[in-house]
Amino acid sequence: MGRYTPNEDGPLTPGEKCTVYTAAGSGFGWAKHEARWCGLDRRPADAGWMPGAICCVYITPKRARKLRCLMTYYYPTILVARGWGLPDLRPNFVPEPSSTPGVHVKKGRHTFGDPAWDRELAEDTADVTFELEVHPHWREAV
Repeated sequence: MGRYTPNEDGPLTPGEKCTVYTAAGSGFGWAKHEARWCGLDRRPADAGWMPGAICCVYITPKRARKLRCLMTYYYPTILVARGWGLPDLRPNFVPEPSSTPGVHVKKGRHTFGDPAWDRELAEDTADVTFELEVHPHWREAV
């Protein structure tokens, strides 16, 4: 497994199909990853250089051969469910009109860190059973 070293199997069997929802970049919404489960690495909140907890989920994405690591820290946000074909999420960005021809602009549907992101995730995945929830407050937004 190279430099990736899960320290536990986690809630799923290695190689099992899973869907992982993670916080999208820069705090704008969520991202969905369909993959095969490889393992999990959790560190305590006082891991030395980082003031918050660290969580790494190791997966092999759908249609890929190499292992990937989804790492979240400080405010961990990872939700894992069994299987593929689970609900898609609403787009994080929407087109914005541009006054310059040929230039395409998008803006976030909500502001950075808005609880509406978590509320929408809960609505979109209401029928999904999560095997792993590493997100301290996402259910409070519902």
